[in-house]
Amino acid sequence: MKFSVSKKMWAGFLGLVLLLIVSGVLNYLTIPDIKQRYTYLIDDRLENVITLEQLATNQNEISNDLRGYLLYKQVNYLKDRRELLGNFNMSIERLAANFDDETAQALLQEIKVAAANYEELTAGAISAFHNGDNDEALRQAGKAEPYQSLISEKAKELINYQREQVETTQKQLDKRLQVTGFFILGVIVAATVISIVIATVISRSITRPVRKVTTSLKQLASGDFSMEPLRIKNRDEIGEMADAFNEMAADLRAIIGSTRQTAHELAAQAEELSASSEENLAASEMVAEIAEKNLISSDMQTNLVTESVSAMSEMTEGINQITNHNDAMLTSSEQVTLLVEDGSALMKEVTDQMSTISLSIQESAHVISQLAEHSENIRQVTHLITDIAEQTNLLALNAAIEAARAGEHGKGFAVVADEVRNLAEQSKQSATNIGRMIETIINNVALAVGSTEAGTEKIQEGLGITVRTSRVFIEIEGAVTEVKEKVQSVSAAILQIQQMTEQVQEGAAKVQELAAQSAAEAQSTSAATEEQLASNEEISSSAQSLSEAAEKLQSEMARFTI
Repeated sequence: MKFSVSKKMWAGFLGLVLLLIVSGVLNYLTIPDIKQRYTYLIDDRLENVITLEQLATNQNEISNDLRGYLLYKQVNYLKDRRELLGNFNMSIERLAANFDDETAQALLQEIKVAAANYEELTAGAISAFHNGDNDEALRQAGKAEPYQSLISEKAKELINYQREQVETTQKQLDKRLQVTGFFILGVIVAATVISIVIATVISRSITRPVRKVTTSLKQLASGDFSMEPLRIKNRDEIGEMADAFNEMAADLRAIIGSTRQTAHELAAQAEELSASSEENLAASEMVAEIAEKNLISSDMQTNLVTESVSAMSEMTEGINQITNHNDAMLTSSEQVTLLVEDGSALMKEVTDQMSTISLSIQESAHVISQLAEHSENIRQVTHLITDIAEQTNLLALNAAIEAARAGEHGKGFAVVADEVRNLAEQSKQSATNIGRMIETIINNVALAVGSTEAGTEKIQEGLGITVRTSRVFIEIEGAVTEVKEKVQSVSAAILQIQQMTEQVQEGAAKVQELAAQSAAEAQSTSAATEEQLASNEEISSSAQSLSEAAEKLQSEMARFTI
């Protein structure tokens, strides 16, 4: 199967473009997925953890408001309790909408059932308290305490479960980022290696044969036809050009050898003709006596000139054949020039594609940097929550001190202060955990940005390689142009030889005509002695011209080495 230069370049470039397209498509598909997973991690998982902590806090505050109302009989505790119950139920509904797995739904359902039982018992306690039955109110409140503990316990379990889900999602994202980074890096390395291989293969398959042809053409231009035939194994346009060159060189050697031999024979025949003419001129007074000899000599001259004319005709046909081969080789060199130009255009397209992929990776790095900024904002919020928890803890401590000073009347308030302090400690601990998770996310995002920047550097290296490959194509194009110029020089030399051959052929034809005329006149020497003398003078002059032309042809043929 013929594998032309065009097919070689198309195969190499299509493979490289395919790798670049795969890299670009994978990058395009992976980055939105990673962004979505990070958004889900931050907006859903962490939001659920915060909502659960708020739910546990609300439940503790509801319990504290019940105690406060039973102890101090202030209506504002009931008002706060109703507001907290509304927030608690809204948190339950929000979590139910966000949870998408059975484990979380089951834990949330247990919290809902416990909350309903707690609400029912505490409502009964409040009703009994309104009716003045304090013992029944305390009994109902005591029965509600286990449900309060159950709600706190299940909320903690659900918070821990959500944190485990956050860690699992984080590990999956880390693995996905690592795999994506390795794959993109691998594609870039493969594209770089393939670019180098393509440049090397094309350079060796085109530049070396073209240099061989150029060297041989220089030998031909200098007149040296003794070179060995070109041995080029390429089965493409360059191989065809080399075959055409070998055929042309072989034909030129054969024609020049034949022409040189013919020139020697023609010179010898011209000398013989000149000598014969001089003898005829010197013996013109004795033409009648030697008419028969002169006739025989004229016949021999006619035959020799006819043979020379025939040889010159064959040489003219050979030169025409060489001209055709030379034209074919010129056409092949023009085709190679066009193919090299196409290759340069394809390399430009590859450079543009790699620039586009570089821009895409830079945009991906920008998106990941924005995710890092969002994570930093969340970390600031957690710091704020930590500060609020510390201040709340300090206030609870102060309240406990004041309750201790109040003595027996401050016991209920001391219980509330202790619960508030516990809640503040829990909020601080949760904010600290969230801060650690956000710190991990920021570090992973930084790693992703570094990987993307490394990919950008590799693509820039690939761009440099494609630029160097384009320079190689420019050098190849210059070499092919030089080959074309050398072929044109050879064409000019062949045209010059053809013109000289035509001149010699015209002289030989004229001599043939004169020899025939001399033979005819020899038959009637007795009646045209004067005419014979004039004819012999013309023959002598023509023979001298033929001898000079033969010497000139020999001089021209001496320039060539076969």
